Amino acid sequence: MAYRLSARARRDLDRVIRYSLEKHGRDAADRYLLLLTTAMDEAGGKPFLQGSRPVIAKPGVRSYAILHSRLRVPKEQRVRSPAHQLVYRCAEDGIVEILAIIGDSYPPARLRVRR
Repeated sequence: MAYRLSARARRDLDRVIRYSLEKHGRDAADRYLLLLTTAMDEAGGKPFLQGSRPVIAKPGVRSYAILHSRLRVPKEQRVRSPAHQLVYRCAEDGIVEILAIIGDSYPPARLRVRR
């Protein structure tokens, strides 16, 4: 299975990486991008991966804390305290659609999901 990013997820990704670059520098931003893409690859390959949870208020939508993908990147590339979740669903064409990238403190149930 593969994945694609919604327009919102693209904006979220840009915002998260830009923030990391401004606050923590190029190396940290590159490491965070690696972690995010690793998590997206995992969700795209196995939508019900261990650590993902259904979003109760949004049928068919799941959330996945990228913290769970931390050990799947090389040790020297690891992010100490990742603080984001992927919100995604399996679209009708079988592709995993990443709907948003949200901070851990934001409840996924509050997202507006377009059908």
